[in-house]
Amino acid sequence: MLAGKWVQITRGAWVLIHAAAGGVGQLLVQAALMRGARVIGTVASVQKAQLLRALGCEHVIRYREQNFVEAVNDITAGRGVDVVYDSVGKDTFEGSLRVITPCGHLVSFGQSSGAV
Repeated sequence: MLAGKWVQITRGAWVLIHAAAGGVGQLLVQAALMRGARVIGTVASVQKAQLLRALGCEHVIRYREQNFVEAVNDITAGRGVDVVYDSVGKDTFEGSLRVITPCGHLVSFGQSSGAV
């Protein structure tokens, strides 16, 4: 998926991964970091934030305490992200669309908060 022709993660690309401390989220974080991406992960708790930082994720947003759209815009200086990986669904979909760069990608692969 990361090396596919539709969503190519390149060195320096900004990537937002929702639920980044979950099983698939951790795999995506590691794969994106290995490709040289600048990764932003969203999590619910301090413990999950610590886990992501231990994986090498420099930018972690605790979405219960921060508006992730505002935080992503702050982190990227208003640029936005090239790719969003979203397993959450309803709760993050609209905000994810707001932080994608023109011609960016949204990969929706789950709906844990409900259908979009």
